[in-house]
Amino acid sequence: MLFLVNNADSPIGADPYLISLLKASYNVTLFAPSSDSAEDAQATRDAAAGMDVVILSESIGSGSVVFDDDTDGPGLPTFVLKETDVPVISFEAFMWEDADWVKRDQFVEFGNTGRSLYSKSRPSHGGWARG
Repeated sequence: MLFLVNNADSPIGADPYLISLLKASYNVTLFAPSSDSAEDAQATRDAAAGMDVVILSESIGSGSVVFDDDTDGPGLPTFVLKETDVPVISFEAFMWEDADWVKRDQFVEFGNTGRSLYSKSRPSHGGWARG
């Protein structure tokens, strides 16, 4: 299992506790991702290769696992593990739209606390609003 953390040498926040729990049953490899360059993005892909699962800690920044390679258009970063066949579990709260797991306009397609998740004017939502 690959566990992507903010700092592989000295995990922060709740990471040490989760790592300890996982290590009781699994072989856990820690990796601190970066997407400062195409090489960094590829290093994350290489680290994930052959793993059974990848876990994204809440301690990483979503920007550390996206890279603007112009795949989705200039200025739109792409999740570096988008093409992997390894399952990804994310504890990073703001990863959803950056990873293209939902549409990029999170307030319409994913929702946000205090914002309407459904629009009465959208036919796809059947003309009803969240109560």
